[in-house]
Amino acid sequence: NTLIYQEAIRRGMDKEPQVQAHIKRLIRDYMVNELIDRLTSAIKIGQDQEMQYFNQHKDEFTYEVKIMRLVLPDSLTAAQTLGELRAGADFTKLAKERSQDVALAAGQESNYFTRSIGDPRMGGDPAVAEAIFALSPGQISDVIPSQEGFMIVKLTDKKKVKADVTFPEAKDEIEAILSYRRSQSLIDSTLTSLRATAKIELKPDVYFQSTK
Repeated sequence: NTLIYQEAIRRGMDKEPQVQAHIKRLIRDYMVNELIDRLTSAIKIGQDQEMQYFNQHKDEFTYEVKIMRLVLPDSLTAAQTLGELRAGADFTKLAKERSQDVALAAGQESNYFTRSIGDPRMGGDPAVAEAIFALSPGQISDVIPSQEGFMIVKLTDKKKVKADVTFPEAKDEIEAILSYRRSQSLIDSTLTSLRATAKIELKPDVYFQSTK
């Protein structure tokens, strides 16, 4: 790596505008992730909070579900699609036409899975998990904002696989859920504070500059 790096510098690649722009983006992304890690590393979740969540959602951990889903790029498309589904449009057809789902083949039923924010079908987001496991078989969710995009989920089946679940069995998952939620809240409050003092300039003309 060192020899190849030195050769790239010798050839002057570090002076090329496109290379400099890419390096700048890499530095920005690294600094963003580093600050987020430092902001959220001190987050601790008390057992009383975990137990409260467990008591409210205990039954959800005893089920497995099977879903279909659409992942859409913007809220307007998602709202329009949901309206069509509520009016009787075919979920599979719309998924094949519009979904940008990277976790599932568009319109194809998934395997059964239990509640876990680590599952790619839930996008690492507890809000998605809660929305899915609150559905009844055949029911279609509202639009769910997620890290992947604007999601619409249809629950195709739901079956109970455990008679009961204990707190120790669900503790790790609950801790991950609450830590994620607390982290997102901290990041949102930090952004709100930064926006209050930031100077923001809107330059819409940039998007319409001639490419000739």
